[in-house]
Amino acid sequence: MPDRGRKRKLDVQHNYDEAQKGLERLSIRDNIDPNAARTSNPVLPPPSTQVRKLARLPAKRKAPAARLPRLPDYTQARTSTQAQTLSDSESEDGSGSEDAKSDDELPESGPAEDGDDLDMPSMANMSIRDFEINEFLQTDPYKIVPDPPVEFEQLFVSVSGKAVWQALTLALSSVSYSGKVLKCMSDMTIWTPYEDLSRCVVLYPAQRWNFGTSRAEPAERKTCKAWPRVRETRDMCFSAGGAWHYCGTYQCTGMSIMRLDELCKLDKSKSKTMFNSLVQQTPRVLGGAIQRSSMQTMSSIMQTLRDAYQDGHLLVRCYGFQLVGHNDQVKEAFLRCLSTVKQKKDKKRAKKEKSQSKGGRKKKKQRLS
Repeated sequence: MPDRGRKRKLDVQHNYDEAQKGLERLSIRDNIDPNAARTSNPVLPPPSTQVRKLARLPAKRKAPAARLPRLPDYTQARTSTQAQTLSDSESEDGSGSEDAKSDDELPESGPAEDGDDLDMPSMANMSIRDFEINEFLQTDPYKIVPDPPVEFEQLFVSVSGKAVWQALTLALSSVSYSGKVLKCMSDMTIWTPYEDLSRCVVLYPAQRWNFGTSRAEPAERKTCKAWPRVRETRDMCFSAGGAWHYCGTYQCTGMSIMRLDELCKLDKSKSKTMFNSLVQQTPRVLGGAIQRSSMQTMSSIMQTLRDAYQDGHLLVRCYGFQLVGHNDQVKEAFLRCLSTVKQKKDKKRAKKEKSQSKGGRKKKKQRLS
């Protein structure tokens, strides 16, 4: 009896050892590189190859993922709807920013930009409401939307100077940039009031005003050709404080058409500036009592457009943009342009100092004589 018990104990120990060896072989097999050649003596990869490098995040940018939920797909119901981008704050009477130019100067590519696939009936639909501004920006609808607590000069690469947009266009061409740029002005852009600046709403006129019929009309095809499509991505160049800033690559996630009184609450200064820019950008067809645009008729034109917006006869297009990445080519173009502008300023300063020095020596020589 003792021998049988001892034999049974040895058998249990032997089975336990075999099971342990089997588990070790399974764990080794799981750690083997699946792309490695099958050999009789597999070699485990070194520990360093198991570490995956983290993607580099943009400097000084905080993205609280818990605050911004994943965007709903606003575009499923309207695959053909397109977003509008006009030519910055430059109005028909020539007013507006000095650097404001049409998007025709920008590098563009692809057959979708030729305007042949524009759905004009969809463009004329004034009942589209993809999102609410406060919901999109994650703000309180009963409070004024504050400015974001960041300095654009510190957060983004930027270039300032006279007629700097032309220099930026040349710099983008020099880096073989093949994307599309969205030019946004500070008085027509509402940012999310958080440090990440991951969302913004850009405002544009929804219609043109016919002074002959005193009615709002759909925009013309030639105006719509430069409009970006919903779900299209563009590299946002934001103008504020006399400088252009590259903010990143943004996707147009949807478009809502609203009355002026349906927009989110803004402080008085921001609201007044935005309203004036909106009126200046509104396309117009002269007629009736106003046959031509002049200094005498401009005040009457502006007042008529203001009344049309306040009465709800003219509507506002609101486009939501979501940050989706960054383009190194655009950043490189900004850095090249910054270097070029600095060289021109240094050259101009040196020339001015040389001229002043020469004039000073000439005056000194005259005094001595």
